[in-house]
Amino acid sequence: MAGAVSERKARAMLERRAPDPIVLHTYLSVLADAIVEIHRLEPSQWAVTLAGAVPRLMVGHYITYSAFDLARGVWLALDQESFRQLMARGAPAGFLKAWKSDGAGRDEYAHYKDREHRVISTNGYFTLVSVDTAGWAVVERLSFRFLANVLDPYVGQGMQKKSRAHHEPGLLALIRKELRREIPEPAY
Repeated sequence: MAGAVSERKARAMLERRAPDPIVLHTYLSVLADAIVEIHRLEPSQWAVTLAGAVPRLMVGHYITYSAFDLARGVWLALDQESFRQLMARGAPAGFLKAWKSDGAGRDEYAHYKDREHRVISTNGYFTLVSVDTAGWAVVERLSFRFLANVLDPYVGQGMQKKSRAHHEPGLLALIRKELRREIPEPAY
């Protein structure tokens, strides 16, 4: 494990990305819920890592939650099939207002594909400013479906050794302290 970032350094990095304490708290809550869910599904296939100074949750081979641009919102991956069905039925207004697909100039991250090159996710940003709880419930459900799908060896790819090696316990310590809740460590 990398362990290169202390809780204090993790806080400083995140506060630079989210100077608004409410946005920071919301991001950490969202991240904590995803960690608890993925740990329940498969405790050995996740890590909280840093890419430069960008905290992210790796699940299997995929970046699933990122603090790349918290001014825009939390970046995450949603299950493509569920996303299509939602849009065909008519997504809730709170979802449509707060969700922005990640296609503008970063097409390599607009979607993830499986081994047969089928699109398995729609990636984008959900705003963390004045979070619409009904909209977030939709996003979280679609995100958790993506997390479960990528654990399927016929769909997703397993976690690389380098991702495990770059797990940052200091980020988890920050989440625990900030939220005052139990957050598991990955089981490698």
